[in-house]
Amino acid sequence: MGHFSAISKRRALVTQSRRKTTTTSSSTSSSSHRHPSTTSTAVNGSCFGYDMFPSTNSLVDRDQLLKILCATLLLSLSVLVLYRSGAASAVSGGSGGSGVDGWFLFSSFHDAPLRAVFKYKQQQQQQQQQQQKQHSQQAIRPHQPTATIAYAISLVKCGDKQSTPAGLLDAALVLRHSVHLQSYRMYETSRSAYDYNMYAIVHRDAVPCSDALQQAGFTIVVRDPPIVPTEIKGEFLSKNIHKEWCCGHDEFIKLYAYELPGTDNNIPEPIVVHVDIDFAFYRPMDHLYDAMLFDKDSVRGKAARSMIQLERPDDNLPDRIDAYVTRDYPQLIPGRIPGYQAGFLIAKRDTAIVPDVVQVIREGNYTDSWGRDNGWGGKGYGGYVGVCLCVCFA
Repeated sequence: MGHFSAISKRRALVTQSRRKTTTTSSSTSSSSHRHPSTTSTAVNGSCFGYDMFPSTNSLVDRDQLLKILCATLLLSLSVLVLYRSGAASAVSGGSGGSGVDGWFLFSSFHDAPLRAVFKYKQQQQQQQQQQQKQHSQQAIRPHQPTATIAYAISLVKCGDKQSTPAGLLDAALVLRHSVHLQSYRMYETSRSAYDYNMYAIVHRDAVPCSDALQQAGFTIVVRDPPIVPTEIKGEFLSKNIHKEWCCGHDEFIKLYAYELPGTDNNIPEPIVVHVDIDFAFYRPMDHLYDAMLFDKDSVRGKAARSMIQLERPDDNLPDRIDAYVTRDYPQLIPGRIPGYQAGFLIAKRDTAIVPDVVQVIREGNYTDSWGRDNGWGGKGYGGYVGVCLCVCFA
């Protein structure tokens, strides 16, 4: 450090001044060897117009010694001033002017230890301020969640390239972790008022692959399809529904998302979010849940509805919201009615949905063509992948 280097230099030079003026150059060299600080630090400057430090090999008279003492005094005062201003800056959190940054002026005096100390103090102060800010902004955690949401996936096949045990486990863990981060259980960061349960609706033939999902924390719900092709009256649908991607009528096990059994004391969750297993969530969806569970005229209901983004902003929301869907535009033929993406559905629990939809399927009123009057009920719902499975939205 600069201050201590200067003191060592002063002592060395004072020792030199006490020697006889006839000291040979060899003895001077020996003195330098005994006082390595005289050559380890080179300082250039002036004190009232005088050189601060002469050459270490030169002789020092009284005038020169006074100059050295003067220079040392000024250097000590500078260190003291910068020390006090640096300390004040560290306390106040400042970083400008003659604050902590002033220590960089002492790089030639080997002041790295001092700068490290003040840098640590400054970082510590900033961390304390950040913690205080976070504490002041921290909302009060509710004593209990508003409700528990059921997050569900469907496993229709087992053993093909789309559903290997290792792949299922990886995807299930990523999905569940993303749900967890946006839930009431992580309220400090998510600010979500909703808890969650994870479900896997598993086709009976896919049960051998369900162990991976159970290990990932999913409740396994084994189901058979609610209807088979031989029960369908419409000839075209009965003969062709098995061709639908990926799994034909077996895909209808997804309908059971509307009537999951519940895991907490067998109390069913009021809302289900059915997604494909390759989903991940990055934000809470509390406003969507609030708009479904709270009256449209309540304070919480109004606030939630104001945050919902609509496909057509000029549309009015219904008084009661039973489901949210996304339309599958990328597969749409121009001029046709877009279908709904079955890979993402938010819906209220409703045990009446499955029997109602099964009845539509059983009738099999599906027209095969590419016109505007084809598809389910001749209403134009057709001409894209999975259309034969979209009866619940016809």
